[in-house]
Amino acid sequence: MQALAASRRVALLLLIAWAVHANAQSSSPNPCWRAAQTQADLTRCASEDARGALERLEKLLGALRRALEPRAFPDFERAQAAWLDYAWAHCRWDGAAFDGGSMQSMVITGCLAAITEQRIATLKPYLCGWPPEAPDCEAARAFEKP
Repeated sequence: MQALAASRRVALLLLIAWAVHANAQSSSPNPCWRAAQTQADLTRCASEDARGALERLEKLLGALRRALEPRAFPDFERAQAAWLDYAWAHCRWDGAAFDGGSMQSMVITGCLAAITEQRIATLKPYLCGWPPEAPDCEAARAFEKP
Protein backbone atom coordinates (compact mmCIF):
# COMPACT_ATOMS: atom_id res chain seq x y z
CA MET A 1 0.00 0.00 0.00
CA GLN A 2 2.81 2.41 0.85
CA ALA A 3 4.55 1.61 -2.43
CA LEU A 4 1.40 2.52 -4.34
CA ALA A 5 1.05 5.81 -2.45
CA ALA A 6 4.72 6.61 -3.07
CA SER A 7 4.42 5.88 -6.80
CA ARG A 8 1.33 8.10 -7.01
CA ARG A 9 3.23 10.90 -5.29
CA VAL A 10 6.15 10.52 -7.72
CA ALA A 11 3.73 10.55 -10.66
CA LEU A 12 2.05 13.67 -9.29
CA LEU A 13 5.39 15.41 -8.79
CA LEU A 14 6.45 14.55 -12.33
CA LEU A 15 3.15 15.84 -13.68
CA ILE A 16 3.56 19.09 -11.75
CA ALA A 17 7.15 19.49 -12.99
CA TRP A 18 6.03 18.90 -16.57
CA ALA A 19 3.17 21.42 -16.17
CA VAL A 20 5.47 24.06 -14.70
CA HIS A 21 7.98 23.48 -17.48
CA ALA A 22 5.32 23.58 -20.22
CA ASN A 23 3.73 26.74 -18.81
CA ALA A 24 7.08 28.46 -18.45
CA GLN A 25 8.09 27.52 -21.98
CA SER A 26 4.94 29.04 -23.41
CA SER A 27 4.67 32.15 -21.24
CA SER A 28 8.22 33.23 -20.41
CA PRO A 29 10.45 35.28 -22.66
CA ASN A 30 13.36 33.74 -20.73
CA PRO A 31 15.07 31.34 -23.20
CA CYS A 32 16.30 29.33 -20.24
CA TRP A 33 12.91 27.57 -20.02
CA ARG A 34 13.01 26.40 -23.63
CA ALA A 35 16.42 24.79 -23.13
CA ALA A 36 15.79 23.27 -19.68
CA GLN A 37 16.17 19.49 -19.56
CA THR A 38 16.70 18.66 -15.88
CA GLN A 39 15.27 19.67 -12.54
CA ALA A 40 18.44 21.65 -11.89
CA ASP A 41 17.84 23.52 -15.16
CA LEU A 42 14.23 24.25 -14.19
CA THR A 43 15.32 25.53 -10.79
CA ARG A 44 17.94 27.77 -12.42
CA CYS A 45 15.31 29.19 -14.80
CA ALA A 46 12.90 29.90 -11.93
CA SER A 47 15.75 31.62 -10.08
CA GLU A 48 16.52 33.77 -13.12
CA ASP A 49 12.86 34.79 -13.37
CA ALA A 50 12.73 35.63 -9.65
CA ARG A 51 15.98 37.60 -9.79
CA GLY A 52 14.73 39.60 -12.79
CA ALA A 53 11.40 40.37 -11.13
CA LEU A 54 13.08 41.40 -7.88
CA GLU A 55 15.50 43.67 -9.75
CA ARG A 56 12.59 45.35 -11.57
CA LEU A 57 10.74 45.73 -8.27
CA GLU A 58 13.79 47.39 -6.67
CA LYS A 59 14.00 49.87 -9.56
CA LEU A 60 10.27 50.56 -9.25
CA LEU A 61 10.60 51.09 -5.51
CA GLY A 62 13.39 53.58 -6.15
CA ALA A 63 11.21 55.48 -8.61
CA LEU A 64 8.31 55.48 -6.15
CA ARG A 65 10.53 56.67 -3.30
CA ARG A 66 11.62 59.62 -5.44
CA ALA A 67 8.00 60.39 -6.33
CA LEU A 68 6.48 60.05 -2.84
CA GLU A 69 5.53 62.98 -0.72
CA PRO A 70 7.61 62.91 2.46
CA ARG A 71 4.59 62.25 4.68
CA ALA A 72 3.74 59.08 2.73
CA PHE A 73 7.24 57.61 2.88
CA PRO A 74 7.10 55.92 6.34
CA ASP A 75 3.85 54.08 5.60
CA PHE A 76 5.14 53.06 2.19
CA GLU A 77 8.28 51.60 3.76
CA ARG A 78 6.24 49.71 6.38
CA ALA A 79 3.89 48.37 3.72
CA GLN A 80 6.78 47.21 1.54
CA ALA A 81 8.54 45.50 4.48
CA ALA A 82 5.29 43.74 5.40
CA TRP A 83 4.77 42.68 1.79
CA LEU A 84 8.29 41.24 1.61
CA ASP A 85 7.72 39.24 4.81
CA TYR A 86 4.41 38.01 3.40
CA ALA A 87 5.92 37.08 0.02
CA TRP A 88 8.69 34.97 1.55
CA ALA A 89 6.35 33.31 4.05
CA HIS A 90 3.77 32.57 1.37
CA CYS A 91 6.32 31.11 -1.03
CA ARG A 92 7.98 28.98 1.66
CA TRP A 93 4.51 27.67 2.51
CA ASP A 94 3.84 27.05 -1.18
CA GLY A 95 7.07 25.05 -1.42
CA ALA A 96 6.41 23.08 1.77
CA ALA A 97 4.42 20.51 -0.20
CA PHE A 98 7.74 19.50 -1.76
CA ASP A 99 9.78 19.61 1.46
CA GLY A 100 13.06 17.82 0.96
CA GLY A 101 12.40 17.21 -2.72
CA SER A 102 14.32 18.48 -5.70
CA MET A 103 11.37 20.62 -6.83
CA GLN A 104 11.10 22.65 -3.63
CA SER A 105 13.57 25.37 -4.64
CA MET A 106 11.96 25.72 -8.05
CA VAL A 107 8.49 26.04 -6.55
CA ILE A 108 9.61 28.63 -4.00
CA THR A 109 11.51 30.77 -6.51
CA GLY A 110 8.75 30.40 -9.11
CA CYS A 111 6.26 31.59 -6.51
CA LEU A 112 8.52 34.50 -5.62
CA ALA A 113 8.77 35.51 -9.28
CA ALA A 114 4.99 35.38 -9.70
CA ILE A 115 4.16 37.22 -6.49
CA THR A 116 6.76 39.90 -7.30
CA GLU A 117 5.18 40.42 -10.73
CA GLN A 118 1.86 40.94 -8.94
CA ARG A 119 3.47 43.49 -6.62
CA ILE A 120 4.93 45.36 -9.59
CA ALA A 121 1.50 45.45 -11.24
CA THR A 122 0.00 46.81 -8.02
CA LEU A 123 2.61 49.53 -7.47
CA LYS A 124 3.48 50.83 -10.92
CA PRO A 125 0.22 52.79 -11.43
CA TYR A 126 1.26 55.00 -8.49
CA LEU A 127 3.93 56.46 -10.77
CA CYS A 128 1.05 57.91 -12.83
CA GLY A 129 -0.53 59.88 -10.00
CA TRP A 130 -1.86 59.68 -6.50
CA PRO A 131 -4.23 57.95 -6.23
CA PRO A 132 -3.36 56.13 -9.43
CA GLU A 133 -5.60 57.74 -12.00
CA ALA A 134 -4.01 56.66 -15.27
CA PRO A 135 -2.33 53.27 -14.71
CA ASP A 136 -0.98 53.24 -18.24
CA CYS A 137 1.34 56.25 -18.20
CA GLU A 138 4.84 56.10 -19.67
CA ALA A 139 6.49 55.88 -16.25
CA ALA A 140 4.42 52.78 -15.37
CA ARG A 141 5.00 51.12 -18.76
CA ALA A 142 8.73 51.21 -18.07
CA PHE A 143 8.17 48.50 -15.45
CA GLU A 144 6.22 46.04 -17.58
CA LYS A 145 7.57 42.52 -17.78
CA PRO A 146 10.05 42.24 -20.67
